[in-house]
Amino acid sequence: MALREHREQAQQLTGDIAAKEELVRTIQQRSKSLEPQLKELHAVTAALSAVEQGAEGLAREAAMIQGRIDEKQESLSRMTLPPTTLTIEEMLEFKQGFAERIKGLEADASDKANLLEKAEAKKQQCEETALRLRSTTEFLEQQERQYKENRVELQGIVKNLSTGLVLCDDDMCEEDLQRVSDHLNAELQLARAERDKALKEFDDEKKLLEDQRNMLLRSMDADNKEKDMKEDQLKHLHQRVVSTEEALGKLKPYVGATYLESLKKTISELEQRLEVMEELKKKGENYKQRQDILQRIDAQNRIVAGLRQELARHKECLGGEAEMNLLRTQITEKERFLEAEMRETLVPGVV
Repeated sequence: MALREHREQAQQLTGDIAAKEELVRTIQQRSKSLEPQLKELHAVTAALSAVEQGAEGLAREAAMIQGRIDEKQESLSRMTLPPTTLTIEEMLEFKQGFAERIKGLEADASDKANLLEKAEAKKQQCEETALRLRSTTEFLEQQERQYKENRVELQGIVKNLSTGLVLCDDDMCEEDLQRVSDHLNAELQLARAERDKALKEFDDEKKLLEDQRNMLLRSMDADNKEKDMKEDQLKHLHQRVVSTEEALGKLKPYVGATYLESLKKTISELEQRLEVMEELKKKGENYKQRQDILQRIDAQNRIVAGLRQELARHKECLGGEAEMNLLRTQITEKERFLEAEMRETLVPGVV
């Protein structure tokens, strides 16, 4: 029963280790997938800053152009022309030049208006880009928080699984995670080797105890057969004593006193031998000795089973090497004591 419980605990420990390995691999994959997203976040943030600066520059330039146009319009509206001294030809020439100048100003104003529209469109596009980048930034910040939580969880897992390995905040690159994975795999292999060794030792111990038990059972069978044979002899002897007493009762009127005393003496000796054999039968030294041995073996088995359970509980944490070595030493001492005691008591009894 103790071996089956230990095997179930070993299987449960193997399942827990496999689950921890799967969790470590999942965290590693998450860490790898978050690295390009973090790089993209930094690049997008830099691009957003550049776009915002460009939009602000275009807005300032459009405001300056609009201010100049307003100033020109106000200056033209306030302008008062003095009486002219020009001739018709000069006025026509001035009119033609003024019309060309007006056309140039209108073209310039149209270009500035187009530039302003482009700036507004660019500004709207930048605002949309900024909104999209803010959403992306919030998502990446959420991923970063999840990454930090996973990192803390991974540190706790590493701390619980291995006492000789510490994972710092800066040890989250792929090489460091691979180093942690290799270290945990090495400890896992050592734990499995210790588990297999312990199972083999328990199987060997079980086989040895079964052999000794079979040997003891054969010895007890032989003693039981001898006991049955002695009981048959006692029963037969008792029947002879009873029949002899009946015969003496019938022959008493016909025999002499000397012969009768001799028969009584013989009957008394037989009765004494019968009492001695019955006393030996009641005491049953060999039987009691073997019962005591079986009880001591059962007590030792319970002690060994308790030590095995304690060893299994310590193996689940993969730590406390000093306590595990102490438990192994106690188990070894108990096994040696049990083996020496059985060799001293059981084997001579069988021989």
